[in-house]
Amino acid sequence: MLFANLKIERSAEGQFAADRETNVAQMQEMAATGKPPQQLPLETDARDGVEVPGLHNASIAQAPGIISLYWLLHAASRTVATACILNQPADPRDFSADGQYQPLLDQRLASLVSCMACTALKAYVH
Repeated sequence: MLFANLKIERSAEGQFAADRETNVAQMQEMAATGKPPQQLPLETDARDGVEVPGLHNASIAQAPGIISLYWLLHAASRTVATACILNQPADPRDFSADGQYQPLLDQRLASLVSCMACTALKAYVH
């Protein structure tokens, strides 16, 4: 299990593009201004109509607080979700190495993307 802080917002009508640009610019700045070993490359992905830029620490040992930070951007529903994946003390967490963390992260992101895409479709069907 991964612990995450999740914040979901809907952009005002006509504001999604500007909100998206603000979020992406903020992530690019965070990636560019970090110092090694905290310097993080900006990752980008898109799945099911959801754009997923993110910052991911190379090692869970280098991440005492937030391991990964992702924005999930769905233009069709004007929805922006921010997901902060939190590190935990070694005892209760389900992963002890980076190789164990990545599959859990991939599953969590896939679930969030699926939920956003499905919810967005339902919002437009009704």
